[in-house]
Amino acid sequence: MSELDTTSIKIVRGKLEKLVEQCKTLLTDDFPYADSKAALYALKAQAERLKTQADVIPSTSMATRQQLRLHISYKLESLTYILGIITRSGAMRNNFEIYQPFKLICSKFFEEETHFILSSEWNYTPFTYPMNLQELPDFIIIGLPAPESNNVLIFPAAGHELGHSVWLKRNLSERYSGEIFVEANEFLENNTGIINSLLPPATEGQADLFAKQIKEQFLSDVTASCLRQLEELFCDFIGLRLFGEGYLHAFRYLVAPGDGSQRSTNYPQTKERAKFLQAYGARIGAHIDNYADDFMDGRDRRNLAYEHFVLRAADFVRDKHVEEMYLTATKCTEEAGIVVNEAVSAQEIAMAFKYFENGMPLDSVGSIGHLISAAWRMFLQTDHVKPTKGTQSVMGYVSDLVLKSVEAYDFKKAMKSAQR
Repeated sequence: MSELDTTSIKIVRGKLEKLVEQCKTLLTDDFPYADSKAALYALKAQAERLKTQADVIPSTSMATRQQLRLHISYKLESLTYILGIITRSGAMRNNFEIYQPFKLICSKFFEEETHFILSSEWNYTPFTYPMNLQELPDFIIIGLPAPESNNVLIFPAAGHELGHSVWLKRNLSERYSGEIFVEANEFLENNTGIINSLLPPATEGQADLFAKQIKEQFLSDVTASCLRQLEELFCDFIGLRLFGEGYLHAFRYLVAPGDGSQRSTNYPQTKERAKFLQAYGARIGAHIDNYADDFMDGRDRRNLAYEHFVLRAADFVRDKHVEEMYLTATKCTEEAGIVVNEAVSAQEIAMAFKYFENGMPLDSVGSIGHLISAAWRMFLQTDHVKPTKGTQSVMGYVSDLVLKSVEAYDFKKAMKSAQR
């Protein structure tokens, strides 16, 4: 074994030892809920298994040594990133008051025990690690933008992130992929000029071979793009069903107007998403006039002809399934015991708003969706807001009202339980 190999192995082992040490140190800290420590124990065990693998590297062949080092380096990067997320889950800026209510919502969607971690990231896009994360397969990890992590008004974004776990758990990509592939092929057969426009200069025999290869790749990419777009819409509808009007406002707060960058093949146009949310929100009484007008589309990819045609086909197929995504999201939430009643929702939001208007928390509304929707109305109608602290922002004030309402509701439930 070369001196370079020996040095590389020492470095890998040193990194693993530091990772295990960091896990041990963090396990001595206090976390607001047990799932963070459970995740730390799992990561520590994996880091220790990687140390065992590193111990055998010197006795393997050169090719195996290289593969093991690559594998361990990849796992180290992944574990370190997740460790950071878990560490931030204990930060005081997180809204711990809504942790248990949302964990209860998560548990309703899955038969097995659900572990939930609420954290943050220095990125202005919420993220999720659904229940297929190899390192933590039984955990749902949701993070909100760190500058906003104590802002209750954007919490409905967690509903969208939960949707990714539901989509995966129900194998919805597998359910729809075959049908979408067939529809993509039908689109291509009705638009034969697409493949011809993508062919490079070639002889007649080569052109047939190129056309076959391009068609196969094109259909694969269209199917993948369409499935990713449908997953995003499904997650939007899960968020909408869970949080109603609050989700529409949170989505606009985080996304509008859009950054005007070139559109990704994994997402619908931002304005199209907003139009879908506006239309389907109206079905459950969450109607906001001219909602979609506040959004702009990303730039078209016409300068990249292949991606432009992929999106053109994927959008065409996607539009056939939007209604189905809404109905599937509705079915998933109703099977989880979360049924949207437009009349009841309107009454509970109005009741919460009335209390908030008078600077009082409400202990009788069990849905954080209704509370957050009422808080958004308060925030958007600033003449109703009367902060008690001179330096407190309007957003901080209404967020406090929601958190105090959750605490009051939980206390009231605990008292009733104790009296039985």
